[in-house]
Parts: sequence; structure tokens; C-alpha cells
Amino acid sequence: MAKIVIFSNQKGGTGKSSLCILFSNYLASMGENVAVLDADPQQSILHLRERELKTNPDAKEPWRVWQLAGAQNIEAFMERAKQLEGWVLVDCPGSLNDPSLAQIFKAATHIIIPFRYDDMVVDSTLDFVRVLKQRSSAKRFFIPNNVDSRVNYANESQVKTALDKVGTRLPTIRQGVAVMRALTLSPLTIYQERAIMHSVDEFIKKA
Repeated sequence: MAKIVIFSNQKGGTGKSSLCILFSNYLASMGENVAVLDADPQQSILHLRERELKTNPDAKEPWRVWQLAGAQNIEAFMERAKQLEGWVLVDCPGSLNDPSLAQIFKAATHIIIPFRYDDMVVDSTLDFVRVLKQRSSAKRFFIPNNVDSRVNYANESQVKTALDKVGTRLPTIRQGVAVMRALTLSPLTIYQERAIMHSVDEFIKKA
């Protein structure tokens, strides 16, 4: 049975798509069977894969990309995904109003919620978790993402306490160019691997 891992937060700009790609590349580099479902209406991951293949049509695809658009029965689609071996990572839309989310949340085994320590992002993330509790029984993981190590976030301790009550915090991913330039066909650079390895390894251990 596949682990269905969704990357979701109702607040945009938290790095859902980039982290989905980086996690996929990391898992694939370990020899894991990985598929990515691009459920975001913008289809950023799907379009990126298509552009990369146009440039390098003979490249070996390290993981598959599926699109949800056009699926007649989302519940059946997710049930088929569950039967696979390995990991299915889902890049979710940044809105709780998307009609596809109900079945995706229901099928999920794990939810990764990227956030930043900005007050507006934190408030939105906590509101998202309150709704999520009613829609999914999946294990919740929080990743402080794109965090500027030079900044002293006054709310950091308070946020950690609040999140520890509703899920598991993963190691922080620091701000940097390495994690902003994720590609779907290329292996991780050493800088990308260093940036995310502690978070991914901790997730795998606790998943």
C-alpha cells in the first residue's frame, strides 16, 4: 500500500510545490518508487516536467507526474493510488474550497504543512489545521520553510508550542537559492540535499 503524502496549506507562497519536488527527488535517490499527483489547478509541477522534457526529451524520468484534471471519479482515482507500492506525493491547491480536496484529504496517510513564522502565515496555518482535523485523520507534519536564519522571530517559541499540540514539527529548512530552484528531472545538488535531508529523514523515520 502506498503512503499518500499531501503537501498542503491554505496560505499560498509557503513552498508546497518546491518541497513536493525536493522530497520526490530525495526519495527517488534512495531507490524508492515515487509518483507525484499535481492536484493544484496551476499545475506547476506538471508544466515544469513538460518544459524540462522538451529541452531534454531523452531524459529518464525519476518519478511519474499525474494530473488530477479530467478525473471523472476522484475517490476511485485515489483508491487506485493507494494500491501502489511506495510513495504518492500530492501537491495540493492553496484553497480549502477546491472540490477535489475532500477525497484527497480522506485518502491521505500523511500531510506535510509548510509554513513561515510570519504572523499572517501562522494564523492562516492554525486555521487550516482546525479545518483539517474535521476532514482527515492523516498524520500531520509541519515544516518551517524558507526561514531566514538572520532573523529572530519573536513568535517562534509560541508557534512551536501550538504546533506540537496538533502534529509533529520537522527540522527547519533555511532560506536559500538551493531550495528555490527545484527541478523534476535532475538529481538534487549537494546544496539541496544538505538543505532538506534532515527534514526528509526525520519525516521518513516518523511516517
